[in-house]
Amino acid sequence: KKVARVPSRPLPSKSTSKSFLVFRSMSKITLTYFNAPGRAEAIRVALFTAGVAFEDKRFGGVEEFMKAKPTIPGGSVPIIEIDGKVYTQSAAIARWAGKKSNLYPKDELAALRVDEVIDICADISAKTPTSKDEAEKKKLREEFAAGFMKVKMDLLESYCGGGTIAGGSDITLGDLTVASMVDSVKTGNFDHIPGTYMDSYPKMCALADKVEKSDIMTKYKASQAK
Repeated sequence: KKVARVPSRPLPSKSTSKSFLVFRSMSKITLTYFNAPGRAEAIRVALFTAGVAFEDKRFGGVEEFMKAKPTIPGGSVPIIEIDGKVYTQSAAIARWAGKKSNLYPKDELAALRVDEVIDICADISAKTPTSKDEAEKKKLREEFAAGFMKVKMDLLESYCGGGTIAGGSDITLGDLTVASMVDSVKTGNFDHIPGTYMDSYPKMCALADKVEKSDIMTKYKASQAK
């Protein structure tokens, strides 16, 4: 099923599914996440860049996700299904997609840095505290932003001064992952952590802007508008 992409913010009431049939693929691939960039955007961009055909299945909101959660291996997204087999963990899926698209460096040390950055971002997302009590959640998030998250973001900032994460001129999976993190904070996806939090990280923001203006993202966004 092919449908036009619904703007990712705010989350719509209906799920969407879009098939990217760039080149013929021997495998049937379905990527499932929310209708937002988040932890799936780097995967989407990498698969598109590689010319891999995939169905981009998106939950329309938390309620729809919660209904489907009991059927999702591990109980979280993104997940990717390849020829009937389901794989979990955003970082692992991103690496797999990145290697298909040449967005994952062939140089071992450059790849090590990219891996590190992907895992740092995954760590921040996974350890972000939550609570059913909104006041308690706000307190926990504020403490997190000033503590664990700040330590990790300071480290990411220190890696963003060389043009790209891998140090060369080419955009890699690491750059896409950092850009997604910047976007998530700026657009309020981390409740009780304001978008202005990123004001302390100008190098990360500059890298995100570079990614946004890259040929890779220009082509990807053009495909989304179809």
